[in-house]
Amino acid sequence: MFEHEVVDSKRVRNQIDHIRYVFTVNDVLYNVNFWHDDKVHNFGVYELEFSVDHQKNTGERVGKDLKHLNTVLYTVTNIIEREVKEKGIRKVKIEGAGDAKDKAGMFNPTLRAKLYLRFLKNKYPSDAITAAGRYINMDIAKIYPDMEQDAESSSDKLIKALLAVSDADPDEAGLRRGLSGKDESQFVINTDFIASSKFGVIYVEIRVWGAINEYELAWDIDSTGNEGSKEFEGVDQMVEFILTNFK
Repeated sequence: MFEHEVVDSKRVRNQIDHIRYVFTVNDVLYNVNFWHDDKVHNFGVYELEFSVDHQKNTGERVGKDLKHLNTVLYTVTNIIEREVKEKGIRKVKIEGAGDAKDKAGMFNPTLRAKLYLRFLKNKYPSDAITAAGRYINMDIAKIYPDMEQDAESSSDKLIKALLAVSDADPDEAGLRRGLSGKDESQFVINTDFIASSKFGVIYVEIRVWGAINEYELAWDIDSTGNEGSKEFEGVDQMVEFILTNFK
């Protein structure tokens, strides 16, 4: 039942927000796209799509046997494992596209979604795989616990500093709602407000882009009209500045 191969795949695109692989199974060429869009995805989430070259639509069925299907799925998960380890990706989202034989509606699991879900739950810890309609979510931290770093993440350091400043009305969940971006190497924290007992309401926007050494903080203190921006060499300097100047 689980007869399969893991075929060779080739990475043909390797950008910070878009990775693409190609591989062939029984003369059928597959494309695998691994991507993140701040407008579509939550912080740290990459979406994975794979399809047949020249496919008429995302739901078109190839009609091959079970070995072919298993070979495709094992090859795709091999690509996922390679990329999450290389780039430190923590969450992966997969859509099981539907066709005319599936019930309409985004909340109805498609045949593909059911197949993918069963495959992934057999391969990985079941609590690492969750589903919502046609979408499947992989929690990579539960699949590879050794990927978790002992050191505090950059976003956590900054949220902790902003929480310390917001001593009049600390709201960690509210601060985290302002966190968006690809992952720990590239993100934005945009606060609705910080309630400080010393300064009153403070608005803050933080931009971190590690690849180009960009660490910028902008602020606006509502009660005094004090506003400004400053660039830093790293997250730790930014944290120190926040705690020194706004606490």
